[in-house]
Amino acid sequence: MRDAPEITNVVEACNLDGRLERLENLLMMLELCEKALQDYLETKRIAFPRFYFVAPADLLDILSKGSNPQLILRHLPKCFDNVHNLKFRLDEKEDPTKQAIGMFSGEKEYVSMDG
Repeated sequence: MRDAPEITNVVEACNLDGRLERLENLLMMLELCEKALQDYLETKRIAFPRFYFVAPADLLDILSKGSNPQLILRHLPKCFDNVHNLKFRLDEKEDPTKQAIGMFSGEKEYVSMDG
């Protein structure tokens, strides 16, 4: 595969010895990775059924940024009807913490969750 840029004729580049087998092997490995990823996402959907309403790419984004709630706020409406945004408790530096204290609807109504 590394020599492909050096060969200017596309037919020659595609018909090198072993090229088809190499591409078929790469495709098989890619399909194996895709299957493993789908199985992983399915375990997360089983644990939290609302994830069934979220596209795989969005679910990957949620899972990869799960330790920072502010980064996944754009996915809230996909998981919860009419939850548009969350309000977070602020720390002593006025930075948001990971604890939500309220939520905003799509109509900008606010519901406090702070007890």
